[in-house]
Amino acid sequence: MDPVCGLDVHRQIVSLLDKPNPVIFDIGCNDGSDAQRFLRLLPSAQLYCFEPDPRAAARFKEKWVLIGIG
Repeated sequence: MDPVCGLDVHRQIVSLLDKPNPVIFDIGCNDGSDAQRFLRLLPSAQLYCFEPDPRAAARFKEKWVLIGIG
């Protein structure tokens, strides 16, 4: 999926939420791309990410450490 189109989908989801600081569960978060998009649009959101595949979880951790969150 094109990253810009992906962000549009996230904007549509955010537009359905009633508050600026929702709790979001990202089940099967892979490398955290969706989580990153949601935090970009909702910086006050509480985000809980779960990834059962250890390889994807390692990519997730690496990516978030690189952007200064992990």
